[in-house]
Amino acid sequence: MVRRVLPGVITALFGLFVLFVAIPVGIEAPRMLQPGAVGPDDFPRYLSWALVVTGAALCVISLGDDDPGDGPREDLSLRNAVGFAAAILAFLALISLIGMVPAIFLFVLVMLWSTSAYPVWKVALIALVFAVIVEVVFVEIAGIRLPRGVFGSL
Repeated sequence: MVRRVLPGVITALFGLFVLFVAIPVGIEAPRMLQPGAVGPDDFPRYLSWALVVTGAALCVISLGDDDPGDGPREDLSLRNAVGFAAAILAFLALISLIGMVPAIFLFVLVMLWSTSAYPVWKVALIALVFAVIVEVVFVEIAGIRLPRGVFGSL
């Protein structure tokens, strides 16, 4: 049972860590804001609360799961975990080189291609749609400038 609730507990604890340790230490909020203005710590705070709620929901869902198989899933392996970690590191390195949106496209493309049974054209389409959604939501709607990379000024 403990192994079933562990992902939810870790997710909730990570959200609480970000909320009460990382945000106060790492983000310097301005002393005075106009009423209704969004501060630099608002988005991370909302995201950390979402992690806490998601972790709690995972705990509740896993407690109601009657699946007798409490062991690890067969499709998870050390190779998959190392590949996933390498993909995240490559994604982080590519952000400054090629920009956020192309890096997101490549990350989603590689991760879906390596973990799903979808054909390559469908994986590429999903990755493209996801990258366009990120561009529209953050740049066009929210007005947040995403990193453009070394070639962004061309």
